[in-house]
Amino acid sequence: MFIIILRKFFTNLKKENIPIIFAYAIVISLSTSILFYYFENRQIEVDNEKSEFQQTLKVDYDKLSFPSKLKDKISYNNTKQLFVFKGLMSEAEKDILLTYSKDVNYTNAINNIFNQSEEKKISYGKSIWWTIVTFTTVGYGDIYPLSIGGKIVAVFAMVFGIGFIGTFMATVANIIIQARGKELRGMKKMSLKNHLIICGYNKLKVEHFVKEFRSDPQFKDVSIVILTNSLETHPMPDEVNVHFVKGESTDDEALNRAGIQNASKVIVLAESNQDSTADEKTILTVMLIEEINPGIYTCAEILSPMKKGLLKKAHCDEIITVSELSVNLMVQALQDPGVPRIIEEIVSNTYGQQIHKSLVPKDFHQKTFYDLLLELLKEECIVLALDRNGDNLVNPPNNTILKEGDTYYYIAKTRKM
Repeated sequence: MFIIILRKFFTNLKKENIPIIFAYAIVISLSTSILFYYFENRQIEVDNEKSEFQQTLKVDYDKLSFPSKLKDKISYNNTKQLFVFKGLMSEAEKDILLTYSKDVNYTNAINNIFNQSEEKKISYGKSIWWTIVTFTTVGYGDIYPLSIGGKIVAVFAMVFGIGFIGTFMATVANIIIQARGKELRGMKKMSLKNHLIICGYNKLKVEHFVKEFRSDPQFKDVSIVILTNSLETHPMPDEVNVHFVKGESTDDEALNRAGIQNASKVIVLAESNQDSTADEKTILTVMLIEEINPGIYTCAEILSPMKKGLLKKAHCDEIITVSELSVNLMVQALQDPGVPRIIEEIVSNTYGQQIHKSLVPKDFHQKTFYDLLLELLKEECIVLALDRNGDNLVNPPNNTILKEGDTYYYIAKTRKM
């Protein structure tokens, strides 16, 4: 039976089935411990058959009619008032003896003799300890076999222990390395929640995005998954909580491996400004994402302003048109020099002041925009605009009444938590 278990253990080592490997390792260890426990305690019982355990006890021994199977083990020295028990006392024998008298001294004497007997035995815990120490070739020597059966078990543990532990640890290490390699190659399925997915890859864009995103304390611990088919290995393996999934963003299987159903936000990048089909791929990606997870927040980068309408129909929450933004900034730079530098600062999380968004406090419902403006000025915040049901009201009139559900955009050094 034991040989069969060993054979199955090494078979599963080859298959690298971790749960089964652990199960068989536990079975082999426990089996060795039980055999050692059995053989050693049998030997201890034999060695202590003539041992006598004594307790001082004043008792009317003649009135205690013990069963015949215990009379041979019990004697009483009236002169010295010693209660004597020959051999090791089992728990069953202790329970029988305790039924013959309720005297406290008698009960204590029986319990003391039983405890002395137990101290000579090897417990299950000690057997397991001996198995672990022997398998790992540590060999403290605090417990060692005395019986022939125990020595045979010890020989097995010593001979097979080195190979058993070595093979087991090597297999586990190999599985861990393969799992890490699978993750680096983007083959691992993500089991994350409320994470951010970046669809598409451009080295400068993604590295800068991660740096900016993590600069905000509120988002520094959010996990990021890079989903692209243009890379063979993880582009940022040293970044904490940045993961990689290889695949096309237009493939639902790849999106599912990236954990799209449990993600809270997704960014869809145009991987190349020269690719004429980049916008079509972006639109198709957004449509597929919204179909799988309608509640996710989607932000898409698009090259042609003419495709914005299609993205809106695909229910994209935020659309970034690179060409429009760059042209608008250049116009501002010519008409009002310095504006691009200010915009660069307020949209960066790494230095200076930033733009933040917050819900209008309950205390300001039915009050005016001017009231909110004055209150936030005290906190060195400048309110720029309101968001009401998805419509932006930039620098609204001072008498604009604030309503429940309104949010406001403001410039400040830190986010109002």
